[in-house]
Amino acid sequence: MRPQFAIVLFCCASIAFAQHTLDIHTLRLDLRDVDMRVDTVMLGFGPAAAIGASRVGLSPSADDVFFDQPTATALGDLMNRSLQSVGSLHHVTVKVNALRLEEIRSNQEEVGSCAVHLEFLVQKEDGWYRVYEQGTCLTDPAMNDPHGLEELLSACLEDLFQGCWSALTTGTWTNEPVALNASRTPDSAFRLPIMRDPAPCRGLYRSFQQFRANVPDTTVEFFIAPLRTGNGNPRRARLNLADASAPDMLWGFSDGARSYVNVGSYFIELMREGDRFTTVLPNPEAEREQLAFAKGGSMFMFGPLGAPFAGGMGGGIPFGPGPRNHAENLAMRMDLLTGRLGMTGIIAAPNVVTSRHYLLCSDKSLADQPVHVQLGDSLLAALNPGEFHEFTPEMQLDPLVLEVRSASGETQLLSLDTYRTDDQVFIIKVKKDGRLTVTEAGSQMVLPIIEDLKETNRARPRQ
Repeated sequence: MRPQFAIVLFCCASIAFAQHTLDIHTLRLDLRDVDMRVDTVMLGFGPAAAIGASRVGLSPSADDVFFDQPTATALGDLMNRSLQSVGSLHHVTVKVNALRLEEIRSNQEEVGSCAVHLEFLVQKEDGWYRVYEQGTCLTDPAMNDPHGLEELLSACLEDLFQGCWSALTTGTWTNEPVALNASRTPDSAFRLPIMRDPAPCRGLYRSFQQFRANVPDTTVEFFIAPLRTGNGNPRRARLNLADASAPDMLWGFSDGARSYVNVGSYFIELMREGDRFTTVLPNPEAEREQLAFAKGGSMFMFGPLGAPFAGGMGGGIPFGPGPRNHAENLAMRMDLLTGRLGMTGIIAAPNVVTSRHYLLCSDKSLADQPVHVQLGDSLLAALNPGEFHEFTPEMQLDPLVLEVRSASGETQLLSLDTYRTDDQVFIIKVKKDGRLTVTEAGSQMVLPIIEDLKETNRARPRQ
């Protein structure tokens, strides 16, 4: 089972965390084809680390999700009961670097999520070696079963063990020396290809694992439909697949320059900031129309959450609840161990989304012939002194490059970002010495300039 992508955002109007003892004694993992034995389970983030719910924006609470016995013992019992224990030639130690179980109630709705990262280690005569490491994150959007968290944990472990076994059988086990310690291994220590490579490969991410490894599916052609977004915010897009399949179960995609992640109603760019990936998501308080409202509570669903978990629902990236507020955007950071998105802050943004650009040939310009504005091979406008052209382009993933050319042949290149929430005014002037200048009006001057424009001065439509 490979998890697909989903995101769940919880608004905290009436959220309460329910205490839940995690009883996994009755569970067995579906690992019949995995011929290995787990000798030891150790916790890489420290034996005293809490296993509980995220409380972003909430006061501390004693109501945690917890195991009914020490975590390492509980996981060890579960894995050893579920794996081949006789005659196996593959003895491994499992180190748990991340384990977050969440049970959240909002009115009558219950949501569970589980994020796990495992390292598979083998001891040799000269020390310990890492043979496989991977993380995953699954979400159950309607956890009505009281054993929902246990099932989520089982599904995550099955996914990671099957991945490890697949790597062994295909000869892709690694052989990296490691020093055993009780601390969580830093993300940078994994030397992830998506962090190391200068640019992502173009293709479709069908899982978080493909994103981390920078090995997208390149067999299906796709077409990107850009969407409007706020000034300075990440690019957003919808996706059409050439084979007519639905893109909603994809984890994300890359256009060869940037990576995008599926947030249900569209895909949003992941921004690389040093050793981390971040993005900015609309607050559902501010963008209700773009989100599917979950009946019965203050909860919004992103991503492919329709299928029931028991039927093999797609996994997800849940992120913890934030304080109820009316800010425009939520700043998110991705955990590169598990793919879990976590809220890092709240960002204000303008309310009006436009992409209007005004090209104004100053009435003080000394041009004796029209100044031409070109977009590629197309003539957008021919401007005489005092004339203007209003340009509202279609959304583009990359900036548009306009060429402004005077009669003498002098040119200036102008880059327009179509992802804006404010109007732009560019003033074109030909000086006494024949030099062409193009300057952008300051933000305080934009509105007065636009209000002073007269329809009679609008440049004639190009022929």
